[in-house]
Amino acid sequence: MQSNRTTPSRAAGVGTTLSLLLLGILLTLAALYLCLTQLRPSIEADLTDRVSDSLSSAGISGSGISVEGQDVTLTGSVADSATRDKAEKSAAETYGIARVFNQLVVDSNASTEKPEPTETEAALSKTDQPSPQTTLAANNDTGTPVADKPALVLESDPANSGSAEAEEALSPSTLDISVVEGQVSVQGIVPDIESIERIHDALAGKFGRANIEEDMSTYVGSATPTWLDGAIALIDQMDDIENPGLKITQNNAIITGLVSSETLGNTKKAQAEKLLGRYLEVSTELGLIKSSSKLPAPDLKPNRTINKRPASLKINSFNDGITLTGTVSSKREADTIRSRLNSIFDTGISDQLTIDDSVAKSDWLNEALTITDNVRSINDFTVSINSGQLMLSGNVNDRLLGRTVANAAADITGKKLNVVNNFTVRDSQPLALSGEELLAQELQKELASLNTKAIVFTSGQTTLTAEATQVLDQVARTINSYKGQVIEIAGHTDSTGDTLTNLELSKKRAIAVRDYLITKQVPSSRLRPIGYGETKPVADNETREGQTANRRIEFNLESR
Repeated sequence: MQSNRTTPSRAAGVGTTLSLLLLGILLTLAALYLCLTQLRPSIEADLTDRVSDSLSSAGISGSGISVEGQDVTLTGSVADSATRDKAEKSAAETYGIARVFNQLVVDSNASTEKPEPTETEAALSKTDQPSPQTTLAANNDTGTPVADKPALVLESDPANSGSAEAEEALSPSTLDISVVEGQVSVQGIVPDIESIERIHDALAGKFGRANIEEDMSTYVGSATPTWLDGAIALIDQMDDIENPGLKITQNNAIITGLVSSETLGNTKKAQAEKLLGRYLEVSTELGLIKSSSKLPAPDLKPNRTINKRPASLKINSFNDGITLTGTVSSKREADTIRSRLNSIFDTGISDQLTIDDSVAKSDWLNEALTITDNVRSINDFTVSINSGQLMLSGNVNDRLLGRTVANAAADITGKKLNVVNNFTVRDSQPLALSGEELLAQELQKELASLNTKAIVFTSGQTTLTAEATQVLDQVARTINSYKGQVIEIAGHTDSTGDTLTNLELSKKRAIAVRDYLITKQVPSSRLRPIGYGETKPVADNETREGQTANRRIEFNLESR
């Protein structure tokens, strides 16, 4: 009887060896990736300390440092160009740094040798400034508003000025930004109007000025916001967060919103810690964008459409340098942008562009780059695309030039983007009013002719009276007879009670009026409630009649 034996195949043995070898390589790569992931934060922290030490040794202070990988970005203000170049050289010579992006701004008022003032010094310096309340009284005699911004300015207690109690009395500066479906709400308290304007400009450049509902106040007794530069830089990095939010209190900063992945969430937290971690305890409450796990039946809609977030792009020219930020869907799009900008500009480009495949492919890319080429001669220009809107900013010689450039951009983009003219006019030469401006003047006159004095409130209350609603019915009909104009609803109080309480009360009264007008089919996008508190009286607060007159609502058209 013949026996049959099976001899192992040599090919099978080779296949097993190759499989084990491949498995070993994959495990090695995985281990290497985990090591780099764990070590990267500590490496970046070490590089940050090294650059900081290099700048300190060179006698340079006041600049912000952000390290990602082996690249460092310098932000802040320095006194002159020589110091700016010196800072870049010191950072570049730091061991371990690959590239330096120099975003330092030359400010003749800045000093590289003078340290940041302490809270006590800040409080003492503020006591030497003229009293905001005295200025208010002088300006009211001529009817001139104290400030363009609807911000309350309070005077610190002179009895505590220059004392140890003054330092303890300083209240923290705060900031609370919330974005919902492109509509921005911003609140907070800072020590000066300049800080409010910087925050407002940063939000306007990112989301559009018309989409901002601002309720910030100034209080000279609040501490200097050392975190301001970092917060403004963080605003510019909100593109890939859905419904982003930033809340800063005395010692904490919280980033909120939705992101497409845990990896992106970790990246955003790391960015926030680099920008704010020196001053605040940073935390995040970032959720994941939910995606449907239900698959369609094989015979139904085989080619599914996936809704992705829109791409964004911001090209900013400042001090003869170009900064590139935003989020695009692929490396191909990013390379197209970089190549085109390098052919347009001779100067260096600070490239902070992000690639994220969770955003949609941009169909406006060529148009945006063509517009950038057209506006490159405008001083400090910005071309910003976000959520279907293209915003043009910069300094133009006259209003007519700004309109011409914006109209040309609208012709180029067609229906792909909504073009917003946000140019600043350097030369205030009088020009003929446009048809839109003439209509705005007519609307203002009609609103002024109504008996808005009848819109009064009982002391301490926000409830509208029957007489007030009758007048508001007329206001609603008047506003609806015009199209497009944005109306400021200004709430005012008398001087009875606490100043800060009056500020909040005036805002609530303005909101009550807005809510009523909305019920009369006035679009909410055309109404902007603002509270001025007791800062703009029209009558003597020492009399009952004067107090009643000061508890009022006014309607003002916002300038465009």
